[in-house]
Formats: sequence, structure tokens, C-alpha cells
Amino acid sequence: MEQKEDVLSFNLLITAAILLTGFLAGGSLDRYVVQVPAWGHLSILTWAEYTRYAEFGNGLYLYPFEVLGSFILLFAATAIVLMNKQRFKYLALPIHLATIFSTISLLFTFFTFPVMLSIQSMGNNEKLIQQAFDKFNFWGLLRAIAQLLSFIACVWTFTRKNIYVNPS
Repeated sequence: MEQKEDVLSFNLLITAAILLTGFLAGGSLDRYVVQVPAWGHLSILTWAEYTRYAEFGNGLYLYPFEVLGSFILLFAATAIVLMNKQRFKYLALPIHLATIFSTISLLFTFFTFPVMLSIQSMGNNEKLIQQAFDKFNFWGLLRAIAQLLSFIACVWTFTRKNIYVNPS
């Protein structure tokens, strides 16, 4: 790939990654600042019912797309930086951090997803559902932090890109 093509590809990848990581971070912020405290005022069975519709409705398609999509975009952007170390040297730290935090977010998803799957088979067992809620929120909060940090690192990359990478 020529240098201008590398810059154009990187620009497209980081822009798309900012959008996806921004959606993830925003959704996670909403979940832990607004939704989780609200669930504390409702019955655990209400949360389970909501979760069954949300996570296994549209969420079944949207959430994996956002998590995997942002990881793939950041991985590809990191590859471009690694292949063009001199040209992108000022972007190495923020893009690597964005990719690392995206990877951590993906790993934490492997802890939260089985919990969500288990909700389907728990019926209305309040004790099991409460345990699932607690476990999901523990891993989910860690995932949310990683998603927010990935987004921040993406924005940092984007701002540094505009300062240091001249496509001409």
C-alpha cells in the first residue's frame, strides 16, 4: 500500500472505530448511570423480563456488531501503524491503547454473554436471577470501563492524527 492509501485507510478505520466505540461507551454509560440504579427500584423479575426482550431481541444483533466491529477496525488500524512505524509514530501509543482496551472489552464480553444466555433458562427463580444480575453487573461494569477507555483513546488518536499525519 502506498503512503497516501495508508493514511486514507487509517482515517477511515479510526473514524469508523470512533463511531462504534462511542456507541458502546455511550450505551455503557447510560446502563451504569441510569439503568442499573433504576433497576434497583424494580423487582428482579422485571429486570429478567426486560433482559429477555432486549438482549435476545435487537440486542442480539447490535451488541456483537459493535463489540466485534470496533475490535476489528482498531486491530486493522493498529496493523497500519505497525507497518508504517515512522509515518505513524505519534499515533502508536493512543491506537495501541484503544486496541488493548477494545480487546479487554471483548474478553469481558465472554464473561457477560453466558450470564445473559442463562437468563433464558432460569424461569422466574428470583435467587438465580439476582445472582445473574450481580454477576453481569460486575463483569459488565469492567467491560464498560474498558469501552470508555477505548473510546477516549480513539479520540486521542484522531486528534493526534490531525496534528501529526500529513497526507501529502
